[in-house]
Amino acid sequence: IFFRHHNVVFRIDGARMGHMYVAVWVLSAFQLAQGLRPQPEENIANIVDSNATVDELDPINTHVGNWDNRSAEVRKLKFDLRPKPLSECVSFVTSIPDIQGLGHAQANRNFGLMLAASLADVGVCYAYPSLAELAVAKARKSGNSVKGRVLGRWEKFIGKPVMDWPQVSQVVGQYRPTRIHAAGRGSLLRYHEFLHQWREPNKTYMFLSSDTYDHCPTANWWGEYYLHRRSISGTAQPKLLLDPPRNGVVQVAVHLRRFDITTIASRSKRVHHDHFFVNAIQEIRDLVPSPWRVSVNVMTSTLFAHQAATLRRSASTMYPNATLHLNDKETDTFHAFVTADILVLDWSRFSHLAGLWSRGIKIASEFRYATDCDALWVAATENGHVDKEGFRTAWQEWTSKTPE
Repeated sequence: IFFRHHNVVFRIDGARMGHMYVAVWVLSAFQLAQGLRPQPEENIANIVDSNATVDELDPINTHVGNWDNRSAEVRKLKFDLRPKPLSECVSFVTSIPDIQGLGHAQANRNFGLMLAASLADVGVCYAYPSLAELAVAKARKSGNSVKGRVLGRWEKFIGKPVMDWPQVSQVVGQYRPTRIHAAGRGSLLRYHEFLHQWREPNKTYMFLSSDTYDHCPTANWWGEYYLHRRSISGTAQPKLLLDPPRNGVVQVAVHLRRFDITTIASRSKRVHHDHFFVNAIQEIRDLVPSPWRVSVNVMTSTLFAHQAATLRRSASTMYPNATLHLNDKETDTFHAFVTADILVLDWSRFSHLAGLWSRGIKIASEFRYATDCDALWVAATENGHVDKEGFRTAWQEWTSKTPE
């Protein structure tokens, strides 16, 4: 899948690069003859954590700034996601995911993919960080085996999009890892410029838990892949929580984030209050034109069993005309978010990721990530008031692509 924007902002001296490519071609040909030998799992964990085995590099003062929100400039870059033969790879880029959950890990992983794809024209390739391999290795080293196993299950569910991408464990033995700390604040644009000009051959630039503001450029690509994987016989299939598509019925999924938020402060930026969802649901009902009917599904979970009854009573009071889905499997809930006709996001990386991969309408307030990828994203205030004109535009866009 290719993207509309094909302008590359930066250039590099061709003569200088010519000598570099010759040297790297000879080296890569030798490596190709020998093959990339995977490193043991423990070695990957050591590379991530040990000061002795890697170079430290923070070439840009990323710890002063915040998120890179220059979306217009990011979207002008050309993102070439096609895998290259090893003989054409001058160096590699990867981003090691943290183990805080799927939303965190996939955002970290996609940062590396976007950076490598934006540098494909100068011989930079992507080393795929398998959640099953790296998260389990990091979890084993840190002692947090539960989170490692959870991400391992997610890796099995999502799968590997491009089989020709070499994994990190296959690359670091021959392409020396250079560890880069840009934790949570890394600018994709600034690192694109830096590596475009100053990258060295035969290296793996390993970003640790790095992220960027705008994940929109690869959203359609990941979304198409996800739906394709679900269509493959023999792959893990989720339980369908939403009713099958029916003519004239709009399935709305609402993410009510409560699992990891035990106290909802009045100004918490980690979770929306109930009034946000009450207002958003009512306005969606008002905005969906007749004769369409709206079916609302409130999806939430609890950390402790004794909280379930309390949350169930609260939800039945606040959302009396909705179906409550409580403590379903994460994979089933995620699939419902991706496939819903309308998704109402909480302040959550989990539902934001589902929104990126979704082909439905997304209702979202301002968040740490971009929520304006295309016409299907509709802005809402922090009180849940939906941009009416934006919704009408999104509705027209969605209905034009949805079979009757």
